[in-house]
Amino acid sequence: MTPRTPLVLHIGNERGPLGPHTRFGAAFASLAADGLLRYACVVPGDGQPLPADVRPCAVFVQSPQPRPWRRRDVLGWLGAIGAPPVVVWEGEAWSGLSRPPRERNLVWMRCAEEIYSVAMGPQAALLQRAARRPVHYVPHTVPQPFLDEPAHHEPSGVALIAGRGREHRLLARELRGLLAGDPMPYRPEHPESPGALRRALVTVGWHHHRHHAGYFCERLPLALGAGRAHVGPRRPGLEWLPGPEHGLHLVDTPRKAADRVRELLRQDPAELLRRAAGLRTWAAARLTERHALQHMLRAYVPLPAPPSDPWEGFPTHQGFWA
Repeated sequence: MTPRTPLVLHIGNERGPLGPHTRFGAAFASLAADGLLRYACVVPGDGQPLPADVRPCAVFVQSPQPRPWRRRDVLGWLGAIGAPPVVVWEGEAWSGLSRPPRERNLVWMRCAEEIYSVAMGPQAALLQRAARRPVHYVPHTVPQPFLDEPAHHEPSGVALIAGRGREHRLLARELRGLLAGDPMPYRPEHPESPGALRRALVTVGWHHHRHHAGYFCERLPLALGAGRAHVGPRRPGLEWLPGPEHGLHLVDTPRKAADRVRELLRQDPAELLRRAAGLRTWAAARLTERHALQHMLRAYVPLPAPPSDPWEGFPTHQGFWA
């Protein structure tokens, strides 16, 4: 690696020490290990100041909501480090779409070249109006630690991934008696998440953002990475995902999800695991955090393109996702 290798500065929003479970951390480390970039990560919300002595070729901002950013501070800092292009990743699905985002949440978006959102439809339209910047689609992806977790050789039962909302509570009631323990945390930084998913034969989760085209929450890629048959909600714009023949079952209501779980538990466990192993292989080759960074940053860093299936199939214009 030479000093001319491009530097990307990652502005995170997670609290606590940086480590292998930090969002995008392992993906940046993988790209750096291959000599494709250099990277640094700061988490201002955890008390770290923005560095004044860097000259990055791009700044990657991760969901900037938690901190009350001020426009003059951000613009002043960007000017001091050479005015690099800014790419914002919005990894949350917003529920309160009737009200515009607060100004302090829009500072980075208004300084960005592009915004990438995991939820399109009304959320993307709102961000585009408020920030006046292009909004593109990027799905949630599989964190590298989930792919590194060793296999569990005798999985059994059902793992319900923890969630919120009335529909999730309905699903939990429908599955009463089938679950092995309490709903498990779903965030990738939780140390029990990979193993708990892989100890189950079937995983199931639910989210309530029914009008957000293209959206699925973090639960689904975690289940893909675990290599288990998974049941979740069907939403518009997800036709590119694998289907039941690969172990992924998207249905319309929590009651139908519970019915599908019961149906899967009546099937041959070996066949369920065989199909789900293909789902894990598909996700590892196409839908990781590294692939997402290649998709979002390659206009600013000389990175290889992610696999055309599915990345080239994502439309870039807002009208498709309305």
